[in-house]
Amino acid sequence: VLSDKLAKKELDARIVFSTYQTMINYIDKEDKKFGIGRFDLIIVDEAHRSIFNKYRAIFLYFDSLLVGLTATPRSEVDRSTYTMFGLEDGYPNFHYELDEAVKDGYLVGYNVFDRTSEIMKRGFKYSDLSPEERQEIETEYAITMDGEYNLDYDVIEKDTEVSGNKLFKKFFNKDTIRKVLKELMRDGLKVNNGENIGKSIIFAPNHKTAEMVVAEFKKLYPKYGNDYCALIDNYVTYAGDLIERFGVTNKLPQIAVSVDMLDTGIDVPEVLNLVFFRAVKSKIKFLQMIGRGTRLSPDIYGPGLDKKGFFIFDYYDNFNFF
Repeated sequence: VLSDKLAKKELDARIVFSTYQTMINYIDKEDKKFGIGRFDLIIVDEAHRSIFNKYRAIFLYFDSLLVGLTATPRSEVDRSTYTMFGLEDGYPNFHYELDEAVKDGYLVGYNVFDRTSEIMKRGFKYSDLSPEERQEIETEYAITMDGEYNLDYDVIEKDTEVSGNKLFKKFFNKDTIRKVLKELMRDGLKVNNGENIGKSIIFAPNHKTAEMVVAEFKKLYPKYGNDYCALIDNYVTYAGDLIERFGVTNKLPQIAVSVDMLDTGIDVPEVLNLVFFRAVKSKIKFLQMIGRGTRLSPDIYGPGLDKKGFFIFDYYDNFNFF
């Protein structure tokens, strides 16, 4: 393992593991440790993102067979990736779809619950709203993310028009957060004979929102204690430790409120519920986020009662966006 600073580097090993940056450091110098014919086969993980800029030099330097792996849908892989492998754009040598993996029993599928309000989907023109919809706008969306009353909405002119995207970004209140949490706790998949919500990830748009989600959960469900629902982002001390504990079946937190840190690259098979409390604009990232729930988890509901699927609660119309 070349990237392990503590381990002895056996450069003549038959199988070598390395990060891209470490390998660049080995070949980007006059005293090169590896000749161009050193490897018979190079396997590239995350091939959709790793072979650009200076990392491309690795694969141009070595004279070997090249295999690229990626979980990114073939339609989303960059053209230059296909070019690197000598392929026609959009046509990999082999592809294995999520539906096939579910059918073959390697992953589990999901059920989507679209919880996006009609106003949030289409935006609004005040003069076209029903009395009930006007009331919703004047109350539910009249609080900014800072928790202050939004004066622009204090007096709404008849010709006021707001897009759904603007509504997504600017307006919600604590009632909205409580509604999301109550629906998760009521409708989400549960474990321990229904006593506990299954491991769940709430994808939040930013740190402040995530803090509000955790604070409101503690107010709504004090019986579960302080560790049941936890914020995990790069502002949190010991975030790595929290992620590790989240991945253990009988350890808390049971609900992780994530800002980017749990979107990709973690493996927690026990995840049963995903909550999209944010808009996602990248299809690649969106599918990777969904992937957090697809892992198999035997006996999760008891002996012989395996994980058969997971739930997704979408509050930001993401599934219709893509």
